[in-house]
Amino acid sequence: MAKRVGINRDAVVRAAAKIADDDGWDALTLACVAKKLRVRSPSLYNHVGGLEGIRRELKLLALRDLNTALSRATIGKSRDDAVRGLAAAYRAFVKHHPGTYAATMVAAPKNDPAVEAAAGQVVETCLSVLSGYELERREGLHAIRAMR
Repeated sequence: MAKRVGINRDAVVRAAAKIADDDGWDALTLACVAKKLRVRSPSLYNHVGGLEGIRRELKLLALRDLNTALSRATIGKSRDDAVRGLAAAYRAFVKHHPGTYAATMVAAPKNDPAVEAAAGQVVETCLSVLSGYELERREGLHAIRAMR
């Protein structure tokens, strides 16, 4: 089956992100994404592995976008200024992308190296911000959980 011009994996995931942000994570369905893209639901399978695939891709997008926002907010800052920048960026991301952020909180399939790597980058960015406090890694992880 030929792929529709203008529809690709990125377009599907971005449409899913818009739906999740506007209507909530639980409102995300294949039918909603297909309607938004003006295609039939089965056509989405040319680009993603059904709803599970869309949710996985949305989780990856959310983790990468969150990490980018956190990194940008903390570059050139240290200690308290960096933590404030991190907190403000985290809050802004959640506020402006509630459904996308919800994707980061949903358990991913086990042994998914791409998701593990993307989540690991967020953790490493946060640990980097906390490095000025000379915390042990375990203490840093607890601090990240508390801040989140």
